[in-house]
Formats: sequence, structure tokens, C-alpha cells
Amino acid sequence: MNAIPPLLDSYGALHCPEFDASNSEHVESIITLYRAYLLEEFERTKEWPDGVPIGEPLKTIMMEIEGETIGFASVDVVRYAVELAYIIPAYRRRGITRAVLKNWRDACPHTLQVKGPISPSARSLCDSLGIPETSQPEEEVAARERLHAEAYATVAAQCRHRHGHPGRPCQQCCRKHLSRTADVVVRMHVNTVTAGALHAL
Repeated sequence: MNAIPPLLDSYGALHCPEFDASNSEHVESIITLYRAYLLEEFERTKEWPDGVPIGEPLKTIMMEIEGETIGFASVDVVRYAVELAYIIPAYRRRGITRAVLKNWRDACPHTLQVKGPISPSARSLCDSLGIPETSQPEEEVAARERLHAEAYATVAAQCRHRHGHPGRPCQQCCRKHLSRTADVVVRMHVNTVTAGALHAL
């Protein structure tokens, strides 16, 4: 998949460097953005959000305008499928995600797809670009459901509110857990990459 060339929108030049685990600014930015995605998606669906921003076999780019990181996008380079794309609200509806996905679609040696489930707005965008939604293999679905169940069980064990639903964690505690999840997921990957680089020396 080719690098995203500099693009121009109404706010100025958009640059999309590849995520660098050794770049502390990239790490802190992806944690903040991933946390925002998780909380926003949880508010929309009231379900545990799917997708991760970095990790194998993903290629992740940071979206930057005039020195400000405004979003990220990740693509599975084995399945040729978009994993996640997120932009902060102030920069939405400017054609930024469209430009990134179009670039990836045109550079992809096979048909680019997007991993489901996706939001109605994302489906509309992908449909307009001719990027189909792909269903996840049964083993991935099963693994995802296990992770969701484990997450809910962890939150339920710690939740002291429950609001009349014994054994069911409240949304407040789910949000707290999701906020921590963003940090844990990113730093686990960064630590793995760092350890691998040190081992190679």
C-alpha cells in the first residue's frame, strides 16, 4: 500500500505519516484518538466497540494538519481491509477520510474492503467509493465475542453502581474501562515493538 501523498483541504495541507512506535507524540496522539473513538462508538451503539488502531498486520497512518494530529486510519495489509478510521469532530465532513480511503483503494493490489460492523455514515462513504464491507471469519467473531464477554465480566466485577441490574455493569464504569483500554492496547503494542527492536540489536 502506497504512502498517502500530501493532500489539501480547506484547513491546509494534510500529511499522513505512518505511525511510529518510537515517536512519543505519535503514541500519545493515538491513545487520545483511540480513547475518543471507543467512547464515541460506545455512546452510539451501547455495545463494546470493535477494532484496534495499531498492531500486526496493520499499517496505521496519522492524519496531521498544520502540526495538529486530527485522526488516524489503519488497514489490514494481509486481508486488504480497512480496520479503523477516526477523525476528531472539528475536522469531519471535509473529505479527509474519503481522500485517504480513495488513495488506499487505488493503491491496493486487490479489492480494498472495510471490516464490519461499521456505522451508517461509514457505510454510505464506503458505498460511494465502491469499497465493500467484509464479514469477519468465524474464528475472529468468536474471539471478539470472548473479548467482549471478558471485558463486561471485568467491569461487572468492579462496578459498585449497577443501577438495579445485578451483574450488569453500568455505562459509567464501562466508559472508565474503555478509557483505560485505549492506553493498555496501544502501550502493549509499543512495548512489543520496542522489545523486538532491542532484541534485533
